[in-house]
Amino acid sequence: MARPKKPPDQVKGKDARIPLTVAQKALLDQATETLGNDFTDWARPLLLKEAARIVGNKKAKTKG
Repeated sequence: MARPKKPPDQVKGKDARIPLTVAQKALLDQATETLGNDFTDWARPLLLKEAARIVGNKKAKTKG
């Protein structure tokens, strides 16, 4: 039996590519392996939290 389809707002069909040096990639791999995660599962929430913080700060500054 096939898995039920995800709601449209939960489908992840876009990629974000980030050029890195070999040393930078190794550091990220080491961090994610230490935590028992893969890179995507580790990075996505961190990047989204930081983006929301930046956008929130920008909106707060324009309100005042």
